Formats: sequence, C-alpha cells, structure tokens
Amino acid sequence: MNWFYALLIFVLLSACKSKYPTLNYSESKIQLPFVKEYKGADKSVLVYGSYHTNDSADKEVKDIEQRILEFKPDIILYEGDNIGVEATKYVSVSNYFEMGLVRWIAMNKKVPDLNLEPPSKYLNIELQKIYKTDDILLSTVLGQNLLFIVQHSKKEFEELYPVIITDIEKSGLILQENQKTITHFYKLYEKLYNKPFDPKTFDYTSVEPAYNKTILNRIIRRSASLRDQYMLAKIDSCLMRYNKVYVQIGGRHAVVWQPALENIIGAHD
Repeated sequence: MNWFYALLIFVLLSACKSKYPTLNYSESKIQLPFVKEYKGADKSVLVYGSYHTNDSADKEVKDIEQRILEFKPDIILYEGDNIGVEATKYVSVSNYFEMGLVRWIAMNKKVPDLNLEPPSKYLNIELQKIYKTDDILLSTVLGQNLLFIVQHSKKEFEELYPVIITDIEKSGLILQENQKTITHFYKLYEKLYNKPFDPKTFDYTSVEPAYNKTILNRIIRRSASLRDQYMLAKIDSCLMRYNKVYVQIGGRHAVVWQPALENIIGAHD
C-alpha cells in the first residue's frame, strides 16, 4: 500500500467521526449544471455538477471540456463505477456520458484521474441495516437505470434486465432466485405505484433524492448521503497531494456539498 492510499484510509476513518456537513437534498432543486470553484491560499477545487448526458452535441459537453482546459487540474475526479475510455471523445460520451468525457480528456492531457465511488458492498450493507432487500432492489433498478428507462421501450428494458441483475449481485446485494426475475420486479413496481411498469408513465421524481414521494426516495437519499461522505473524504485526501482538483459529479451532489467543500478548502489554507 503506497502512502497516498494509506493517507486516504486515515482520512476516511476520520470522516466517520467528524461528518462533512452537507445541505438537505430538498435544497438541490435548482437548474443544472451547477458549477463552483473553491479557492484557498494554495489549493483550488473546481466542482462541475452536471445533468447527465450522452449527447456529444450537448452544450454541456463543450462547457465541461472548456472549463477543464482553462482550469488545468492536477487530477480529475469523477463519479461512477466501470467508466471506460474509448478511442474517441464522441464514443466515450455516448457510452459513458460526461464521466466518460472527463476520463477521455484526462487520458489525452496525461492528467491522473480517480473514481470517487465507495465500494458498493459497503453501501448495501449499510442500507440493509434499515431497509428490506426488495425495496433496495427496486430503488437500485429504477434509480441506477433512470436515463435508460425514460429513453427506451419496455421491451428494451426487459432485454437489459439480466445485465442489471448481474451488476446488482456484483455490488453485493444478495438475492434469492425468485428476486432476480423480471416478474418479481414488475410485482414490486405495481405494488408500490399501483399500476403496471411502463417507461412512458414512470415518474422519475419518485427515485430522485430531492423529492419525498416514495420509500425509494428515502433509500436513494440515504445511499447518496453515504456516498457524499465517502467522496468528500476522498476530495479532502487528494488536496493533501494536489493543488488543483477538478471534480465531475452529478449536479445534486454538487449543490449539497457546498458547506463541506468550503470547510475542506479552508482547512487546507
């Protein structure tokens, strides 16, 4: 284990004792992207809170690239597991959204990059202390595949579902055989929403952390809070080694992180 990761573990353990203060997700209902730079005497963190897009022609893609080129970071941090780097910028964006974009930029500019995500097994262990497995399953399927669901047909969702379940099992959520079926998912969905699953009528706000419509909002908000503390600790640790840190994150996280990042940058002055 090198000194950087030893230091990271120390910071993460410290974070468990002294929580990074964040805003309530109900305060994050603002227009995205949300971009803010935190400046200290020698340190600087530029946080780009994006709306998720895989359209390379989206104006956000150009804005992200321009801001990174102007900021000239020492390291680029991003959210999301299994974010690859493709041969071209356009394919990277198409396959991995704006997170794929920043990884592509990092590779081409020879800037180190780092995934901010905590181990998914840790998240599931913490969630199962409070919530039932079926509720976690439903929130994960809908929350993590929100964009795919609203952009595709029911048939396309059914074709993808075995892959979704495989990914969920890899994340450490233990499922019984009957819980892995699309039929079981449809039963859970209809019980909660009182109507059959249909991407055309799916209410995406029922799984967004800024809202409080269903139990799924609460589960995803709890997961987001756990992720926030881990990711903020990782940013804190990076500032011990790097002076200019760029962070690509979902916009709601960027909004609620504001008090924590102000404290973090102040502590590094």
